[in-house]
Amino acid sequence: MLLIAGSEMAKVSERLRAALKLPAKRAVSSFSLVSSDGMVLMEVTAIEFRGENLAMKGKMMGAMPTVAYVRPKEFRKMLSMVSAPVVKGLPGFLWRAMRSQPSETAEKVNSSGK
Repeated sequence: MLLIAGSEMAKVSERLRAALKLPAKRAVSSFSLVSSDGMVLMEVTAIEFRGENLAMKGKMMGAMPTVAYVRPKEFRKMLSMVSAPVVKGLPGFLWRAMRSQPSETAEKVNSSGK
């Protein structure tokens, strides 16, 4: 097993980013959960643990401040829903996310992404 200290990991990450010609790491202040027609359902501004639960803070439908909780039992159910094709598609999904430009985040989700 390879162990890399935090500062070394940051250096490796930056070298990899430069080698792949990826944009400089940018701070993320929020991300959006969107419907198939591109409507923002929830803008998530923070994810943290509150007790045993995972809490996602944000705004629902652009107006209602809320905190959505995921309990350990529900998280386990969510993981059981992840199929082999989803796991197989995650590296490509991550690659597209790393290559995307900030302006692309406002695009509508196409119907093939359902």
